Order: sequence, then C-alpha cells, then structure tokens
Amino acid sequence: MNPVLTFDGANGLFSPYKFSEDCCIRDKPLLIRFTKRAKEKLDKMKGKLTVEMQIYFSCMVQKRVLFHENYNDESVKVNDKLAIALRVVQSDVCDPVYYANYHPEKAELTNDKAGKMTAKELIFDYKKEGWIGGFKIG
Repeated sequence: MNPVLTFDGANGLFSPYKFSEDCCIRDKPLLIRFTKRAKEKLDKMKGKLTVEMQIYFSCMVQKRVLFHENYNDESVKVNDKLAIALRVVQSDVCDPVYYANYHPEKAELTNDKAGKMTAKELIFDYKKEGWIGGFKIG
C-alpha cells in the first residue's frame, strides 16, 4: 500500500515542495507541487510518469494517489515527463480486510455528480525508492 502525503507543512516557509506545474483537469485549475527528489527522479526517467488521483468509494471514501509508468486510461499531459489522471471509482465489495489489501474496482463513476468532483492541488515526492503523493479535492 502506498503511504499518503498530508498537506501539513506543505505550505510553510520550509516546504519541501519547491517545484510546481500548473494545468487543468476537468476544466478546473490544478496546482502540482513536488520535491527536489521527485524532480531528479522524473528527469532520470526515460518515459513518462502518470500520477493517477482516485476518489474511491467503498465502505468509506478514500483519496488515493497511484503512480504509473505505463498508463492506458485518459490522462492530461503536463509536460514531456509528467501526466495526470483523475478517476472516481466504485468498489465491488465492502469487506474491510479485502478492501484494505486490494482496493477492488467495480466501475469508474461517470455520472454528472462524479464528473463535478475534481482536485485542486496535488503534491508528490520520491522517497525510499518509491513515489508518494496526496491531493486536495476542490
């Protein structure tokens, strides 16, 4: 399971999120901020990283950030090294143990209300040989 970043300290004077990009997702502005470690890893990558933000409905609602080097669903190109995606998904089970371990997806929600859900800020880092991220819903 990917750990989740929180926004505690993300906006302070000593914030590690020194790099930023602006783009739009679902016709709304999105601020993307990332650390020096993340920038260095992106620069070394041969391909593109897609950061998928999920609003995941199951027994509870969870925000998830997933990182893909090969991604075939719809995404928005930010630059040559980075793309973003936002999906609202529904689980097919409500078993807390199974949910915690596997995050099963039944379907992507595409109705009007789901289409209005968007993100306003994304932060991510590269730590201990892995990507980690968090986002704010706007």
